[in-house]
Amino acid sequence: MIPVIFASSLLAFPQTLMQVEFVKNSSVLSGMLAAIGGAQPLYYLLYTVLIIFFCFFYVSIIFNPNEAADNMRNMADSFRASVPARTPPIT
Repeated sequence: MIPVIFASSLLAFPQTLMQVEFVKNSSVLSGMLAAIGGAQPLYYLLYTVLIIFFCFFYVSIIFNPNEAADNMRNMADSFRASVPARTPPIT
């Protein structure tokens, strides 16, 4: 959910710039920002790329592999404690 929020926030910024009078009067800037408009193919491409980028970025910040390994090790120990060591053979 966080990567989608970040991506949409970044893509909303050019639309905000379109409201500035200086950008409206500039044909180059308004043309570039219109190409990133809401229903344009470039918008969807950038949206997808930004979501993928922020997914990797968010996971690299939040996920700690050492902590996850310790948690898995502790969970394995609790499973071993609850399973009987050996069942007698059926004869």
